Amino acid sequence: MGLNATSLLATAEYSKFSTRGKSELTQNPDNSLKEVTSGLDTAYITQFSYGIFESLNLFIPRIQGGGSREDLGQDSELYKFLIQQGVPRNQAGQFVQNVPTYWGDQPILEAPAYIGVTIVFLAIISLFLIKGALRNWLFAGIIMSLLLSWGKNLPWLTQFFIDYFPLYNKFRAVSSIQVILEFCFPVLACLGLHLILEQRALNPKKSILKTATFFLSFLLLLLLSKSIFDFSGGMDGYLSEAYGPMIMDQILEARRSIFSYDIIRAILYTLAITAILYLFIQGKLSKKVSILALFALLASDLLGISNRYIDRDLFVLPRQKSQPFLIQASDRAILKDSTRYRVFEPNLQLSGARTAYFHNAIGGYHGAKPRRFEELYEYFSANQIEGVLDMLNVKYILFEKEKEQKFIQNPNAMGNAWFVDSLFVAVDADGVLNKMKSLNFENGAIVLASEAPENIKLTFSADSLSRIDLTKAHPTRLEYKFSSSEEQMVVFSEMYYPHGWKSFIDGVEVEHFPVNYVLRGLNVPKGNHDIVFSFEPSVIKTGTSIRLLALFLFLGVILVALFKKYKR
Repeated sequence: MGLNATSLLATAEYSKFSTRGKSELTQNPDNSLKEVTSGLDTAYITQFSYGIFESLNLFIPRIQGGGSREDLGQDSELYKFLIQQGVPRNQAGQFVQNVPTYWGDQPILEAPAYIGVTIVFLAIISLFLIKGALRNWLFAGIIMSLLLSWGKNLPWLTQFFIDYFPLYNKFRAVSSIQVILEFCFPVLACLGLHLILEQRALNPKKSILKTATFFLSFLLLLLLSKSIFDFSGGMDGYLSEAYGPMIMDQILEARRSIFSYDIIRAILYTLAITAILYLFIQGKLSKKVSILALFALLASDLLGISNRYIDRDLFVLPRQKSQPFLIQASDRAILKDSTRYRVFEPNLQLSGARTAYFHNAIGGYHGAKPRRFEELYEYFSANQIEGVLDMLNVKYILFEKEKEQKFIQNPNAMGNAWFVDSLFVAVDADGVLNKMKSLNFENGAIVLASEAPENIKLTFSADSLSRIDLTKAHPTRLEYKFSSSEEQMVVFSEMYYPHGWKSFIDGVEVEHFPVNYVLRGLNVPKGNHDIVFSFEPSVIKTGTSIRLLALFLFLGVILVALFKKYKR
């Protein structure tokens, strides 16, 4: 993954001085600076808030257009319109594969959070059939997770959880809490269906017909109220400029069409489920036939929607999965270098997994975002600070020339660790980044005032015989040999992350601190020393202890239950 896999991914939590987090510098009594952080910014974590009306896509998948881009197919009215306007068939076909049908409030939406009209309908029936605490807890889980997924559309509840529930403000999207209702709905549906099929439900015919009447009436009301919606989204102004008013009118018409289509689809599935359950209760269908029919409906419902958004060609054989990228001649040439270094492909920027597959890269893709590193990269790209690649120990740069991959070697790569003569102090993050424009990375480093150790020296004596060598490299442990006749400031080309990474000199824990915005700095006394960085997050140890305790309690409960049963 580059920049040491463990430390790089871990920095997703390290939100200091992020444009997406809340952060400010305050004054300590001794006039030093300290930083106060309070997690991610509310506007950032609520930008993917589910709309209240949009939540109907739990059982009507394209109630607000589905995903940001939908494939309408060549039998759509939009395709026929483009052909009539003289657009070549291949271009019209490509256009209708990515139509901006989504008109909700979220910035982007890959796919709706569809549970299934069949599942939701069965779950609602179950609410009338099941009694007791289990039903109440499942229903409460559905309602609470739905309300929280509305985020900025229900600000008082969202802000209450952000302010008073630990770690809630660490989530990047409040809509992810819908995973709770995505679990509760199927469980509730299964419990109710079990009572019906085992003929243990009280008056199931009444509950089924009552639920069907309510559900179908609601769907019909939605269908008949189509005229009150304008089907316009927040991006339509931009889309109208890009496509023109005529095509935009056709896109709006496509949105109306899929709105009606998916509601009618939900009505048909509801009628089919109702008919199967009613015929079973009346004794017209056997239990086995009823189960097979219900399974066929559930499968066609869920698979029919999933096929819209899942490319089946992405599912490959294990042999293909084991080698997702083809190695190039330039990759083989670089891999002959047995030293520890990093590789960078500018055309892939930070999201290219290809580079990280073969090399120790500065990029790669992961859901956890190392925010400081992203900010540094953006600043480096905008200001072309060559020393940034040098301090990241980028020894090789890959690029494409004449459809062939080439590479160049960076002679200025600074290695895994080096000594600096001067340490500069900046009062804020902007000062750190601005200083890096003119900083000589070989001889100096920059540190934020609030992160500098007390009484830290700012200048250090040069010693031409000083050495520091990386002797062992593991994702969770780095070992170095140090030798110098003078006290030295060492910069390590590894990501700084305070929540887990510990530093030791000759087995004694010492303090290291962030320099150059993302790297590690350590003040090392003169002499010969063993320096170790070890990733030992306390949260992992605590979590492991809790897990083992829970396991022993669970086993204890089972043993007690078995013992009591044996005695009886």
